[in-house]
Amino acid sequence: MREGLTALIESVGLSVQAFGSGPEFLGAYIAEAAACVILDWNMPGMNGLAVLREIEASGNNLPVIFLSGSLDRPATIPTAQFLTKPVLEDELMIAIRQAFESNRRARFEKAAGIGKGGL
Repeated sequence: MREGLTALIESVGLSVQAFGSGPEFLGAYIAEAAACVILDWNMPGMNGLAVLREIEASGNNLPVIFLSGSLDRPATIPTAQFLTKPVLEDELMIAIRQAFESNRRARFEKAAGIGKGGL
């Protein structure tokens, strides 16, 4: 699945860095370089929720898109987008574009000192 998603995203001209596990991603990602993260909800070893919690603990509000085989969206995670597998290509690309825009806006606000105690 990872290879297929990588090929799809690259086919529209976006840069992709794929990882085989949550710990591999957490050990390698650079917050300033990432625009969004696509996580499987049920990854072996460290599940998607645990990865999200690590991202949040780092102080990064990197947009996260979860892919899940379940239709149930956990109410405890209002900030992440949830897509049900098998995901439609158009649906995924819309979610990625929304995540990019959210990330761009957050970076601008951070640089301008807007929000969270700013202007």
